[in-house]
Amino acid sequence: MAEIDYVAKDIKISVDDIVNFKQLYKLLRNWFNKFKYDFYEKEHIEDMKPEDIKNLSIKMESDKKIDDYTKFHIELRLKGEGLKPVMRNDELCTKGKIKISFEAYLENDYEGRWDRPFFLKFYRTLHDKYIRSDKYARNMSELKDELYDLMNKTKSFLKVEEFKK
Repeated sequence: MAEIDYVAKDIKISVDDIVNFKQLYKLLRNWFNKFKYDFYEKEHIEDMKPEDIKNLSIKMESDKKIDDYTKFHIELRLKGEGLKPVMRNDELCTKGKIKISFEAYLENDYEGRWDRPFFLKFYRTLHDKYIRSDKYARNMSELKDELYDLMNKTKSFLKVEEFKK
């Protein structure tokens, strides 16, 4: 069984404003492609209410193989409440409350090669703690940097959207 170590869990960004969802989604997708993550949209739920108001929930997962032993994971959930379509500068945008939560973790032994028998699991623990400790620290730092880059790009996009009014 793989070993999972969280770099960040449930970090949230929220805004109650007009946002171009199409451009936000494109920004996120391009970021994952640029950093060579495999990207999956695991969930997309739209709940329509009267008067063109809707609630939205999108769960995105991504992973990137670092080597035969380590994988990076970044997950985000995008939630919109009371979303209403509006036009701004000849673009269809959405007005409402938007929350984005981020999570990142490192997965070691993702193929489960070092689980059985017991002595291999014991050896893996020793190997991770004493032999690969520098590489582990580098990987954690790199994943944290990538997560914060994604979050900062998202925040910047949302800030720019505020000033387009």
